Amino acid sequence: MAIDVTSKIEATAKKVSIILAEWNETESAYDRTVVGLTMKDDLTTTIDNEDTDFTPGDEYQTRRYDVSGTMDLEFSMAIAKDLSGLEALGMVDSDGKMITSGTEKWIGFGEDRHLEWAYWSGEPDYENADIVADSEILNRFSDVKLVAPEFDPSESPYSVSMTGWVEGDFYVNYPGYDAINGTDGGTGT
Repeated sequence: MAIDVTSKIEATAKKVSIILAEWNETESAYDRTVVGLTMKDDLTTTIDNEDTDFTPGDEYQTRRYDVSGTMDLEFSMAIAKDLSGLEALGMVDSDGKMITSGTEKWIGFGEDRHLEWAYWSGEPDYENADIVADSEILNRFSDVKLVAPEFDPSESPYSVSMTGWVEGDFYVNYPGYDAINGTDGGTGT
């Protein structure tokens, strides 16, 4: 009896870059900004799919229909002293004042912007990395609504925890931009 192995069985990544990807029309590629760094144990993606049952009176079989699906993200990340990562995510303004409501914390929704998690098995080389090709796994989330973060000053380095709701697409391992229309790559800045 033969056993076929379809792919590499295990992902060994430990470090994860939290990335904001924005389409650059001039370069025909995504500009990626690394807004934070975390460990894979500090990330959670929860997918909840609800259904409803329907049993017609003259049938013995219950029919089940999907009625809704939600996806929640939770992540903690170290933040820079200049708060640039939080500003890029719309969590704080340029003066460092926290934004608690509004669309500043929405990623996507009519704009070609996405939240990405790049998993690295070693130390990432942001100067030379092609995020899509060099990361071990690249999760991509579209149309994300982030809520006000929780700060933990007892952590070293200083960290923040965030929750978001994904209302768009989710790629378990983003393959890159469609080769017919252009390329996708670009280094994190």
